[in-house]
Amino acid sequence: MQLVIHTGAHFTEEERLMKCLLRNKSAFSKQGIAVPGPGKYRRLLKQTLGALKSAQAAEGARDVLLDAIMDEEDADRLVLSNAHFFGAPRAEYEVALCTRQHLSA
Repeated sequence: MQLVIHTGAHFTEEERLMKCLLRNKSAFSKQGIAVPGPGKYRRLLKQTLGALKSAQAAEGARDVLLDAIMDEEDADRLVLSNAHFFGAPRAEYEVALCTRQHLSA
């Protein structure tokens, strides 16, 4: 299984890519590419990553997670998109602000 992650940049695409991918979901599916809607994985991945901060993943957790995201769809490639995969805009702003303050000190 190949995993394609599109992270984008905050406030730049307003879900345009996701809407385009979902409009073409059936064509992608015929080529073995799963494009689940963001409601299938965004919250789930956030909760899963949060839980992994305090505990190790159980054996088979990857398969359970993929089953929940893919909904019985059979694919060789899975496409996920979220501008917040690497943090929320506020957190990025705070890091940039702290870095700027540190550099000017």
